Amino acid sequence: MRSSVWSSRTARSYAFLSIAAAVVTIVLKFGGYQLTGSVGLLSDAIESIVNLVAAFVALWALTYSVKPADAEHAFGHFKAEYFSSGAEGALIVVAAISITVEAWERLWHPEPLTQLQFFCQNAIKIKNRTTL
Repeated sequence: MRSSVWSSRTARSYAFLSIAAAVVTIVLKFGGYQLTGSVGLLSDAIESIVNLVAAFVALWALTYSVKPADAEHAFGHFKAEYFSSGAEGALIVVAAISITVEAWERLWHPEPLTQLQFFCQNAIKIKNRTTL
């Protein structure tokens, strides 16, 4: 029992880390999308939202699944983790539909990327600093 609780705490700490990383990633990708209008960055940002929601669902599942057995759940609550993977699959489908709708619109009504020169110049500066 003790190792189960320990591994649950470790898994929960990784879930919190995953949530924090997803939030930072979403902010950066949506910021890039706002500056450039790139559908590629938008699709990455939407996919990152899926990762964030999936991390919250996983955190819930990990928290719920360690509950001990009771009268209604003779073998415990560990099957809650299966709901987490099912929810993530459904979110991926929703994200794919959202990305397809946006990409389809841009395919028929293309828009030029904005602020591209700004990104290229700064990417070159960063690259030059890291290779010195």
